[in-house]
Amino acid sequence: MEYREEYDGSYLIRLHKGDEIISSLISLADEFGLCGATFDGIGAVDKAEIGYFDTEMKDYVRVEISDQRELLSLKGNIGSGPDEKLIVHAHVILGDRNMTVIGGHLFSGRVSVTVEIRLFPSDDIRREPDSETGLNLWELNR
Repeated sequence: MEYREEYDGSYLIRLHKGDEIISSLISLADEFGLCGATFDGIGAVDKAEIGYFDTEMKDYVRVEISDQRELLSLKGNIGSGPDEKLIVHAHVILGDRNMTVIGGHLFSGRVSVTVEIRLFPSDDIRREPDSETGLNLWELNR
């Protein structure tokens, strides 16, 4: 993994083959002392776990992907949960060799060639459990 800080305080980040996307973002946020950031990126993965939140089940339905995919879009944010641990909330759109796309919440993703990310630090983003869904949602009234 490589990175550099830009003139506006954002970071350009290049993940290498074999790097895991979510853990890399957490590692960098720790290194930079961030409890709030947004990010976007593109690249390629050869393994990923994605899903969507089923509101009736109040749980994620997960899908394992274990073939080469273009990472067409990576978007998300980094904040801290009630236990002060960092939480990465990321969504992806992945494309396959047939130009078919699939998307959802990114639980994990392994880089196959590179992933290029722009990270924008922000004020702290706090998450608290939502009584209706059980999800840790942004707490904006603090």
